[in-house]
Amino acid sequence: MRCRVFAVLFSVTFLVLALTSCILSTSETKATGNDQDMKVRIKQLEDEMTTMREEYSRTAGSVADSVAAFDQLQSQVGVVESKLDESTFAANKYSQDYQELRSYLEEEMAKIDKRLYVLESKAGIKNAENIGAIPASGQTKPKTEEDEFREAENTFKQGDYESAKGKFKTFLTAHPKNNKADQATYYIAETYFKQRDYENAILEYHNIKERYKQSSYVVKSLFKIGACFQELGQTKDAKLFYNQVISDYPGSPEAQMAKKKLELLH
Repeated sequence: MRCRVFAVLFSVTFLVLALTSCILSTSETKATGNDQDMKVRIKQLEDEMTTMREEYSRTAGSVADSVAAFDQLQSQVGVVESKLDESTFAANKYSQDYQELRSYLEEEMAKIDKRLYVLESKAGIKNAENIGAIPASGQTKPKTEEDEFREAENTFKQGDYESAKGKFKTFLTAHPKNNKADQATYYIAETYFKQRDYENAILEYHNIKERYKQSSYVVKSLFKIGACFQELGQTKDAKLFYNQVISDYPGSPEAQMAKKKLELLH
C-alpha cells in the first residue's frame, strides 16, 4: 500500500516537472519571438525618424531660400516704388512748369495785342475790306480770281515787293472770301518784312492770327512776328513768340527754327 502511494506521488511529481518544463520552454520561445518583433519595430521607427530628419532638412533649406528670395523681391519692389515716386514728382513738376509758362505767355500776348491795337489805330488799319484800291475795269477779258492771285504772286517772286503788295491788297478787297485770302495777307506781311518795315509786317502777320485762326499760315505768322521783334531789337517779345510756336505747334518746322533762334538769343 505504501509502495503504491509512493508510486503515485512520484508520477504526479514527474508530471508536474514535465509540465513546468514545457511551460518554461513555451514562454522562452514566445519571449524570443516578441524580442525579435520589438527589434524590427525599433528599426522601422529609426528609419522613419531618419527619413523625417532628411525631409525636415530639405524643407528647412527650401523655406530659408524662399525667405531670402522674398526679401530680395521686397527690396526690388522698394527700389521700383522709389523710382516711380521720383518719376511722378518729375512729371508733376514739368506739368506745373508748363502751366506757369503757358500763363505767362498768355499774359504777355495780351499785352502785345494791346500794343498792336494801338499801332493799328495809328496806321489807320481797320479791316481787310478797307485795304487797297478797287481794281480797274474795262479789260477786254476779265481775269479770274486765280489769275489775279498768280499775277500778284509772280510779282512778289520777281522781287517787286511794292507792286506785289498793291496787287495782293487789290485781290483781298475784291475777293475777301477767297480761299487764298489768308495766303494773300501773308504775302502782304512778307512784302513789309522784305522792305524791313517790321512794324507794319507785325500788324499784317497779326491779322492772319486774328482773322484766319484755322489757317496753316498762323504758325508761320507767329514765327515771323518773333523774327520782326528780333530785328527791332526787342528780344523779350521775340522770345515770347518763339516759345508760343514751340508750345502750340511742337511738331512743326517753325518750332524747330524757333528753338534755333532761342539758342542764339541766350
